Amino acid sequence: MSVLRIPADYDDAFSHMLGFGLASILEDAAEDRICRLWWSGRHTLMVETNDEITEMECAHIVRAHAERWHKSQWLNARGSYNGKEKTVATLSPHIGKVIGREGWRTLEDDRRRAIDALQTALDERYIGALGEPSYWSLKRTKSFLNIGPEDIMQDDGASLWEMTYRVGGREFVTDRLRKLANILSKRSYEEVHSGLFGQTVVDELHDEKKGKDDSGASLTPTGLRVRSYTDNAQAWCALFGFSLFPLYKSVHHEASPTAGFVRQQNSERKFWQVVLPLVETPWTLAKYRSVIRSWALVCAVDCIDIWHDNSSWDDNLLLQEDTDIHAWLRQQGLRYCMLFTRFEVKPQNTTEYWLLRGQLVRL
Repeated sequence: MSVLRIPADYDDAFSHMLGFGLASILEDAAEDRICRLWWSGRHTLMVETNDEITEMECAHIVRAHAERWHKSQWLNARGSYNGKEKTVATLSPHIGKVIGREGWRTLEDDRRRAIDALQTALDERYIGALGEPSYWSLKRTKSFLNIGPEDIMQDDGASLWEMTYRVGGREFVTDRLRKLANILSKRSYEEVHSGLFGQTVVDELHDEKKGKDDSGASLTPTGLRVRSYTDNAQAWCALFGFSLFPLYKSVHHEASPTAGFVRQQNSERKFWQVVLPLVETPWTLAKYRSVIRSWALVCAVDCIDIWHDNSSWDDNLLLQEDTDIHAWLRQQGLRYCMLFTRFEVKPQNTTEYWLLRGQLVRL
């Protein structure tokens, strides 16, 4: 058995996803490996494996994972689906431009071939969790009797975790996964190790844009926290944390319901919040997946009176009712969770999202 200590912050959603993604990659690399995660204080994330593994061996596994994806058919699959010459990644959940009738057929054929090429359980779980362009969701005023391509709400099928800032035609697979996979494939094992375990912070993805089209703060965290200089080995793992959060296709919501996200409303507006378990005892990834996608966790959050007259947080947020739902969560060993509010701004005719610092909630 090995225990890995990762410098992290429990009120930072990126840190949680880093742990989920790293543990998922480690488990996927060995058939019999089981990982458990928990927090040791506010600033240390613990990852335990049931076999002997060193930090450097973790770096080898993460680099090999990125290199395999970099060379894969599915990550490099591209096509033109809107009648334009410009191509986009086949597996991106957001295509961008309106897809025409023929484009949908081509996209479905290309997606099927790309998905058939996936190799591991994590590959399949991850692509499923990202979602896909929605062909089933219409503008609320439309019926199936008279619709055109512009009436289809294509973005409704994407995971809410996919928060790429899509200015200038950026999309997730091309501008995050492919570039990060390429960057990590070129790093030495020592460089992956030092970045992964917080010894250095090197953001090649951001550095390559300096002086070009993005000289501001780094977009590498991809909405998991505010723009900030972020090590690319950690970013690769954090984005694979999405694999724990499935989504559910729906025609009754303005976006596909996504595990971890809860819709809230105060007197001024509707907004999204993310709820993540915070545990101080080891949990397997299977247990995290079970609790994260449970209706009990959503209902528990709905019982919390979050916003007050001054729109500030209460330092002692408590569940208002002692119900069977809350009892079930406590039986799982869950005493606390973290709530992260999704902030959004609308620069340059698009929307940028990021998760604010989280608030500890006692169940």
